[in-house]
Amino acid sequence: MFTSGAKHSARLQVYRNKHQSIKSPKRGICFATMTGPSLLDIAIKNVHTTSLGVLETCGNMAQNLGVHRLSLSRPPTALEAIPLDGKVCVVTGGNAGIGLATAEALANRGAHVVLACRSKARGMAAAQALEQRCAPMPGCGTPRVEFMEVDLASLTSVRSFCKAFNARNLPLHLLVANGGVMSPATRSQTEDGLETQFQVNFLSHWLMVHLLLAEQRERRSRQWRKSQQQQQQQKQEQLRQEAENRQIEQQQEQAQQQQQQQELRRQ
Repeated sequence: MFTSGAKHSARLQVYRNKHQSIKSPKRGICFATMTGPSLLDIAIKNVHTTSLGVLETCGNMAQNLGVHRLSLSRPPTALEAIPLDGKVCVVTGGNAGIGLATAEALANRGAHVVLACRSKARGMAAAQALEQRCAPMPGCGTPRVEFMEVDLASLTSVRSFCKAFNARNLPLHLLVANGGVMSPATRSQTEDGLETQFQVNFLSHWLMVHLLLAEQRERRSRQWRKSQQQQQQQKQEQLRQEAENRQIEQQQEQAQQQQQQQELRRQ
């Protein structure tokens, strides 16, 4: 949410005082409310230490999600050239405006950027243009930019997008909740019967984060269970091998004893 006056200054001062000592929450999620075009730097720093970072450019859903929230509003600053090789970042509304600039900044750091947009034509054109003009920073890998269709004015479309993304078994390191509408001239409703700005700016992003985060947590849980099973199998295999070695040693000792007894009989 946008703030002003003393309340805004107090929040900004709190951020300045604590920025250097911010620790990732135990749940491994970084949630940030973006009130300006320059919060990407803190997101990039946190994307290396959290399982999923969420930048929200309009609305306020941190409290509803119950995740860690960082709030910042300050003048634009030069972003650090932190490599994002292998990091997967989803940017809603990434075909124009702040979303496009954010996607380009991520791509320049070698990230795999997914433009989640309503218009297939504009989304694919933006993805192709970004791949052609992106200039990776020193030490950063080759970026990858692609388009995936989603209409935030349709909860069905949001669910379809999340299902398609989850089916690809990609990790998700950063979600930039940028897509939205601002102060439409007339009140309108979506196909779901909800006020357009409320659904596009808030509810659809909430649903998207909920569905994507649930899959990421389940995937991590599956990976943990698989790792535990592999460790258990390795331990069982080690115990079996040790038992076989002991049995072989016992057989060798018995053979030696029999041979010695035979030699004693001969003498």
